[in-house]
Amino acid sequence: MLVNCPMLAVGIRILFLIGQNNQSHQNINPVLVRFVGGGGIFLILISLLLLPTQKYYPGYIALLPTVAAAMLLFRAPEANQHITERFFTFPIMQYLGNVSYSLYLWHWPIFQFINSWLPVDPITKATVAVLMSIAVATASYYCIERPFRHSIVLKKRPTLVILTSLVLCCGTCWVALYWSEKASEWSGDESLAPYKNARVDILFNQGCDQWYMSSEVSPCIYGNEDGSRTVVLIGDSIASQWFPAVLEIYKEPEWKVVALIKSACPAVDEKQHYKRLGRDYFECYTWRDNAFKYITEIKPDVVIMSSGLMDFTQDQWIKGTSRILDRIENDVGGIYIIAPTPHLAFDSIECLSRQVWANKFFPLNALCYSENNNPQAKEITSYLQQSVTLHKNVKLIDMSDVICPDGICYAEKNGLLVFRDTQHLHYDFVESISVDLKKKIDNR
Repeated sequence: MLVNCPMLAVGIRILFLIGQNNQSHQNINPVLVRFVGGGGIFLILISLLLLPTQKYYPGYIALLPTVAAAMLLFRAPEANQHITERFFTFPIMQYLGNVSYSLYLWHWPIFQFINSWLPVDPITKATVAVLMSIAVATASYYCIERPFRHSIVLKKRPTLVILTSLVLCCGTCWVALYWSEKASEWSGDESLAPYKNARVDILFNQGCDQWYMSSEVSPCIYGNEDGSRTVVLIGDSIASQWFPAVLEIYKEPEWKVVALIKSACPAVDEKQHYKRLGRDYFECYTWRDNAFKYITEIKPDVVIMSSGLMDFTQDQWIKGTSRILDRIENDVGGIYIIAPTPHLAFDSIECLSRQVWANKFFPLNALCYSENNNPQAKEITSYLQQSVTLHKNVKLIDMSDVICPDGICYAEKNGLLVFRDTQHLHYDFVESISVDLKKKIDNR
């Protein structure tokens, strides 16, 4: 890509500067060189803080860490006692420098492999990937890179080296193309059919959830529109997942089911910065205010609320939920708040699809599960309970023991999909546990 040319130019320039036996440094003030070295470390820290996502690369802004690396490489012999010099003479830094090229080549496929095949939490994934990358890079450096670079035999046969390299490059390209074609074939395998449409959100597809596109309240009504009793399901996409169970519990002919759903808009009266949009979620504020106003107007018999794991403080969760309950509790027969759903440490559909594919070559069952040990979910549940105790006719319902019995969350159980991603439950599973939800609702 053309955007990579400036980074390449910086690398070539610094190579020539260093490769002239440091002669270009003789007339440079050592203080200036030390300043450049310190500036390089500073720019690397700035890069770590300001460029945390992939959206900056490739791009010209990637010149920032590139220039930082060049500044660290540009040094003078007179500056060898500077802190930046001493830092890079540590044995561990010398070792990482030796294997850095192999690490550069190997880290990406290893990270992708670990991310795809190790169903654990992100921190464990990153730790395993880093350690494995260093181990493979070390083996590659001592067994491949170093012997080839210093081989006297290969230096005497440059033509053979070039031809062999071309053959290896062509072979690698052929393998990559073959793998891509086979992957397309495998994606159409009948064994993957149960997972193809598993992510579908029924209410979103039916236009009940307009996300950030609109702040208008558009109630979706199910069951008997003229029913004598009304239940309202309100919240974000986590609330939406409970729709099949609510529809099953509150059946016709007497019940009218009203769905008020907006993705990423929790039933908590607090403002939020929506990272996905890169701004405050203004549509949510307007929609939520009008949605609860609508509830006070229709005076339903039952309101069921639920929200995802939002990054609110303890005070925001308790007070934000209490403000909602204060607003509607006198106009509603009963209010039920369903605690946040337990999270998987991986994407369920991706994991199950890989498991099906892997079983074609070797048995690999029961790979897609994780422990229900998300501390944030437990903290939020406790905050909601504190808010609930301050109000009448309000009950908190925790379904985690049903979703993850014995503290283990499975992506699929007894042939039934449990999760459709990392946090949302599959509609078929939700319908299957509607009896359990009803028991918890009735047990006031």
